[in-house]
Amino acid sequence: MATADRDQDLQLDPTPSGVVISLGGRRLNSRDAASSFLRRFPDPLPEQALVVVFSPLLGEGLPQLLERLPPTTVLLLVEFEQALFTLGKHRLSKFTHRGCLQFPRVSTPEEALREAQRLVEGRGLRRIVGVHATGGSRLHAGAYARLEEALREVVQRFWSNRGTQIRLGRRWVTNLLANACLDQTPLHDLTRSVPSSRAVLLGAGCDLENRLEVVRTLHDRGVPLVALDTALPALAEAGIEPALIVAMDGQLANALDLLPWRWNRVKLIADLTVHPAIPRRFPPAQRSFFASRFAEGSFFSSDSTSQVLEGIPLAHPRGSVAPAAMELLVRTLGVRTLLAVGIDFHYRLPRTHARLTAGDRLMRKNMTRLLRRDGNHEYVLRPRKEVLLRTGERIRGDAILADQALQMRHATAELQREVPGLAVLCLNDQGLDTGARLVSAREALEQLAPDRSRPAANQAVQNQPKRTLQPPERLDRALQIRRAALEELLLRLRRQEEHLDFLDSGLAFVLLDLPQWPLLTTRRDWAELHRGGILRSTRDYRRRLERILSAPSLRSPS
Repeated sequence: MATADRDQDLQLDPTPSGVVISLGGRRLNSRDAASSFLRRFPDPLPEQALVVVFSPLLGEGLPQLLERLPPTTVLLLVEFEQALFTLGKHRLSKFTHRGCLQFPRVSTPEEALREAQRLVEGRGLRRIVGVHATGGSRLHAGAYARLEEALREVVQRFWSNRGTQIRLGRRWVTNLLANACLDQTPLHDLTRSVPSSRAVLLGAGCDLENRLEVVRTLHDRGVPLVALDTALPALAEAGIEPALIVAMDGQLANALDLLPWRWNRVKLIADLTVHPAIPRRFPPAQRSFFASRFAEGSFFSSDSTSQVLEGIPLAHPRGSVAPAAMELLVRTLGVRTLLAVGIDFHYRLPRTHARLTAGDRLMRKNMTRLLRRDGNHEYVLRPRKEVLLRTGERIRGDAILADQALQMRHATAELQREVPGLAVLCLNDQGLDTGARLVSAREALEQLAPDRSRPAANQAVQNQPKRTLQPPERLDRALQIRRAALEELLLRLRRQEEHLDFLDSGLAFVLLDLPQWPLLTTRRDWAELHRGGILRSTRDYRRRLERILSAPSLRSPS
């Protein structure tokens, strides 16, 4: 006998072969629900996959599906229709089956993305398989399609980041250990450099040189300029001095962005993983550090090695310097109106960067008349994809920059949710959508007019006494804690090198660039297989840390 939910007009009609479900007079499954459910799944199911089951209704067929589910594959059950989601508590539901309880069941896109992120990172899943299990998926077909695309981006981003960890992890850790020995000014003390709630963030995009007059006008009006390190050569050529420089890249090549040197009065905000040559160029009173969480465990866990980051604020991993700089300006320095210039993530060949920046110099260096090369052959070979400009036009663009623009857009949306009234502006309509509002130069000048909103706070900041530099023998307590933590870390590396029959969980960074880390490190056979690699990595870090701690002087001249 059919039962009905009077509010949602949901009907369940039990039959000998299953339960027929209707909503609003629309039938959502067949009489043989279990067989119909199973036919929609690929056979065999792929390994290391996240199988997203859209609208499983009562879950009929799930127990049979679990019998052929590979051990490395996981199910994610998604139901956006609230009336159908409540079927999970029905007495005929199969979700209470012993094997089904281990798989998450969600009702919103946010929950689905959160669970997918956890599963992909914890199990190393490599692909998404979307299955529209019943007719109930037609009720929210568009939302399910968007979710599936977003889940594919989660997997792609995880493995892209994992590849970056393998390539750059050793460099990041080495730079972090070296910079942790340096004295610094706490990041929150830099509010004197940005006393206003308005600021201009400058990148190295082609549009920077087209907007230099606007930037100069704002600078003359007292609006603080914050430059990404890649934009410094163009600003030096134009004779514009920013208040702050933000650096994040760990390569030594980025130290060339400081040339020609025009930055004696400028302050530096650097990720702790930047090459030490960059922060050592600035005295302690003019440099501050932050740290991005580039891996789980070790320095970012509750282990004693986390004291290596004592006094260093943590920032969300953003993937590139522009969103990281925006987050620091908004959350730490209190900026509420931000104009982004030269941060467009798009170019039209032959120009790729502003004049005299590193990308522009590389292009000019590779130009060859005899070979008929314009110097951009590396950019021509980069992966391409369809991108959306700020004007709404769809064109083919650089896939790598498109991913960075997506990270910028996510960061902008997140900050605008957390900070009501936050305005992020841009001037170039030929850039990718980063969440910034497109305005004219005149409107930008009006929006960033002299700040009258908090004069008392500004005056209080300006009247604060200047910090006096401590002599080298009187290091602050945070620096002493960091150095003590590094010395303890050296002892643990020596013990690990002598005793490879166990793995020190606090030395996870040693395994960062080994295959399948951190997915299989709890398996003894994995540790035995990579015993030689673990020994070489431990010895390498031990030697590097010994050189860092034995350096005659770790402080820059004031």
